[in-house]
Amino acid sequence: MKKLKILVPLAIVVAFFVSLAMAQEQFEFMPKGGSMLLLEVLDSSSTDDIVSVVTAKRTQEEWEAYFTDQESALKDLTEKEVKTLVAYLAINMPIPEEEIPKETEKIDWVTFLPSDGWLLTLETCMNCHGLDAALIEERELVGWGTLFGGHDHVILPLTKQQWATLEYYLAINMPIPEEDIPEEMWGAPPSY
Repeated sequence: MKKLKILVPLAIVVAFFVSLAMAQEQFEFMPKGGSMLLLEVLDSSSTDDIVSVVTAKRTQEEWEAYFTDQESALKDLTEKEVKTLVAYLAINMPIPEEEIPKETEKIDWVTFLPSDGWLLTLETCMNCHGLDAALIEERELVGWGTLFGGHDHVILPLTKQQWATLEYYLAINMPIPEEDIPEEMWGAPPSY
């Protein structure tokens, strides 16, 4: 019985990581989210270590200035990717230092960081809609906020931080050209 109690949670964790890796490949056509971009920037530049970045509180403008001051940290990012990154950081950081495990080299930052707009779009929107419903919408930030404040969205179990992350991601990155969305992503919602 003890083995079963250990194996079931372990199987769930393994399944989560496998499905996350598969999702990243299947949804490559979607713009990257803030956590993905952060890990890329930190991996490819001389930026401070990740702990000092994720424990800092800055506005979007301050985050952009911070990375601009780093030796070519943003050089490979598009304008939309920079906006996505700094919005994600301004909304989701800082992470309190006491919540970060002491052995930081053992942290899987992909799963430790707060969910970004890419992941929230997949986890939230696809529960009720064909993915194309969110991806072809063109709305300003206020428009996404108004849509999500409607009666059919307020029942979703997202925090204010997650809603803000999703709204900024969609306002910055949508719409995606229809021809870029794979055919299997079009269609009726799975659960109406």
